[in-house]
Amino acid sequence: MRTLNLSLWIVNQAVPFENLYLIALILLAGLFLLAGLKLKYPISLSLTITSFVLGLFVLGIHLFSFPVQQWGQVLFSGESYASHPLYLPGGVILAALGLLLLRKALHIKAAMLDTIVLGLPVIGILQRLDCFFTGCCYGRISDLPWSVHYPSQSIAWNQQVHEHLLSSSAHNSLGVHPTQLYYIAGFILTIGILLIIRPRLRRAGSLALLGFILLGSLRWVIEFFREPFIERWYQFTFLGMNGLQYLLILLLLPAFVYLYRRERNFAFQQVSIPVESLRTNSIILLLSAILIWNAGMLLSLMEYLLLVSLLIAGISVVGFRLFTVHVSRNYRFAAFGLLGFTLLTMSQTIPDTTVVKAIPQLSKKYLSIDVAVGGGNYDRIDRGCDGHEIGRRSSTYNTQSLSGSYNYIDGNGTHLRMGVTAFRLFDKELEENHTHTTMYAATPFIIADFKKIGLGGGMNLINGNRKGFYPMFNLRLGNKEKFFVDGNVCKYFPYLGYSALWQLGVGTGFGDFEKHNMRFGFSSMQGKALLYANGNFNLDEHITLSANLGLGNTIHGSLGLGYMIPLKTKEKAVPAH
Repeated sequence: MRTLNLSLWIVNQAVPFENLYLIALILLAGLFLLAGLKLKYPISLSLTITSFVLGLFVLGIHLFSFPVQQWGQVLFSGESYASHPLYLPGGVILAALGLLLLRKALHIKAAMLDTIVLGLPVIGILQRLDCFFTGCCYGRISDLPWSVHYPSQSIAWNQQVHEHLLSSSAHNSLGVHPTQLYYIAGFILTIGILLIIRPRLRRAGSLALLGFILLGSLRWVIEFFREPFIERWYQFTFLGMNGLQYLLILLLLPAFVYLYRRERNFAFQQVSIPVESLRTNSIILLLSAILIWNAGMLLSLMEYLLLVSLLIAGISVVGFRLFTVHVSRNYRFAAFGLLGFTLLTMSQTIPDTTVVKAIPQLSKKYLSIDVAVGGGNYDRIDRGCDGHEIGRRSSTYNTQSLSGSYNYIDGNGTHLRMGVTAFRLFDKELEENHTHTTMYAATPFIIADFKKIGLGGGMNLINGNRKGFYPMFNLRLGNKEKFFVDGNVCKYFPYLGYSALWQLGVGTGFGDFEKHNMRFGFSSMQGKALLYANGNFNLDEHITLSANLGLGNTIHGSLGLGYMIPLKTKEKAVPAH
């Protein structure tokens, strides 16, 4: 009987798994956000749910691919397991447990699962396409017309040679069931059934329960055709079924009975929208950061970047909401403290996915001359005795600055900078009285940037209409070449005036901090929230460009140019790490 031989086609046209997997993760994140929007949840709540549940999903697909007795070693050994095979049911299990936890903590409704369950078969299709092309998760030996022969050195070929079913000189494996394609057909059928039955289900969460029943039933059927693996815990057999199939029977039959009874006893209830609890959201975001921290050695770089992006979005929205809703000062401080711990935890979670070869690096010394201009518009907020806003006065300001500094960068990338900045700030109200303020200031400073921490300090010595001292301080935690948390007081005051009295955010050096780096985060001005971004870029060997932008209480910005005058260059060999 003629069978299907895909040997050469599979070898030459394999689809990179990372691409399909990234698409699946982005799709899952989008489904969570879509489900929250459909239920009219606050965006801060939707981002919090998505960050936490997606983190559990990614942890589950990695962790459940190992035997339970190895979990401690995997999580705490410090070794990287990012390239280990994945196990989709493990991700579904942990994500489901996470949703049950959030249902109690955030009072979310089961209706959120109804949107998500329609995306799980699509994710399964993407995963099984990769399995088919790479030759894993194949079926038992078969001589059916659609059975597949994999090439030599494939997983199927190696197993059959190991079990003495095939000669090591054979060019292809024996024919096997293409269980990956059976899965895909089952997933498509599942989507069709869910779409047909969806209008007939009356209770929120019933569609999700039916989806899990159908997906579990699909796995129960597939196990009859799938090649058994001895190392799996469920691979004992009794009466033609393995341990996983018996477990599925014990779970699916009660689930089906429960679905039937909950639909039969349906009584209409008004669905309420959960109250936005920013402090609880902050706690969940902190748990998400701790989760990523502990699972750091399991994550690939793409997984890490996606999860961190969701966390940053959640932190930014929650931080912005803390300024725009009326809460007590203690509540606001507690929530900001939790967000700060979250950022600190994130800065310690950097998966090393590349090996840097030993190359000679240069230590260098140079003088830097920088000029910048900036300005913006803002509203002065007048408040009554009770602290509430009673009026606004439109104002504008502009700044000009000149800075000179001595810089030393050693062969390990440590950057020491010391110098002084002189600047002028002109602040004017756009009202009939046209009151204005002019400041002249000098700011001596010193900044030390090491690989995983940066410290800086100085003092703004102010003269003019207003006289006084504004201390300058900045702290960076995390690898400056990859991802870091950055906080400062008055560091950018000479360029952005009152809109940069303090800043808290994150940044990256894109692999080379001295050539280009960027920071973004949040601040405040006149008690109103402000989002900012600033970047520094080398235009050529001597000229640098700096740009700052702030949005909130209108708009603020600055632009600067710098010129580097080299003093001395010394070569130093840096060992591989």
